Amino acid sequence: LKGPSALLNGMAPTGAVGGNINLVTKRATDAPVTQLTTSYFSDAQYGAHVDLGRRFGEDNRWGVRFNGAYRDGRTGVDDQSQRAGSATLKLDFRGERLRLSADLGYHDIHTDAPTRVVFTDNANFQIPRAPKNTLSLGQPWYFAASKDSFGMVQGEFDITSELTAYAAFGGRKNDFLGLYNFIYLQNALGDFRANQYFQPTFSDTRTAQAGLRAKLVTGSVHHDLNLSVDTLHTDSGVLAPVVSTYRSNMYFPSYVAPPNLLSYSSVAPRTAES
Repeated sequence: LKGPSALLNGMAPTGAVGGNINLVTKRATDAPVTQLTTSYFSDAQYGAHVDLGRRFGEDNRWGVRFNGAYRDGRTGVDDQSQRAGSATLKLDFRGERLRLSADLGYHDIHTDAPTRVVFTDNANFQIPRAPKNTLSLGQPWYFAASKDSFGMVQGEFDITSELTAYAAFGGRKNDFLGLYNFIYLQNALGDFRANQYFQPTFSDTRTAQAGLRAKLVTGSVHHDLNLSVDTLHTDSGVLAPVVSTYRSNMYFPSYVAPPNLLSYSSVAPRTAES
């Protein structure tokens, strides 16, 4: 819903007029929640997820919800393994006129020999068939590591039965570090040139929202009115130098020695603000 979504929810953070997805975090339900889910992915990726929720106090006004997940092991791609963990804690209060909530979360994922897309330098040849999907086109010492943390607090207060004030504040920080290649096909035989990138990246976002919601009636017509102000500020940085280049074939990938990274920083400078 490109037009209506931008009208109702505001411009998307990247500035594109597009659809929006309203993600609502979990809350403790009136009935207690205790769930454990286990998972398995080929070749040897095992995981578990726990979901706990409880309400306390008079009329179950106070709620706590915790979700934690972890998985680790080899994937279906040669030389590739992945470890991922996350934890989120949600607190909320439901009063007669006041409603409050807070969310805290952390996510950490590390991939050895991450899978990369394949580009072409030009289109003057027939694109060859894809190699086996278990074949790694990178190096076994490649990696991609990302850490995310976020927090937000929200509140609503019913000034009258027809007028509600609300406010929300939040922030998110992401740190990423990767070493991998960008592959550029050269011909229909599958020969490619690979640029090896060492890429530190960060993103630091802060958001705020405040507003009033009102209900009123004019004759037989009921109206819902909303007056709100939103702000989003993001500082970000990326540093992606080409540390070395090699040539290989996507059906018979070759292995090369790791580059010397002593002269490269693992912390990205601030390069953009939005």
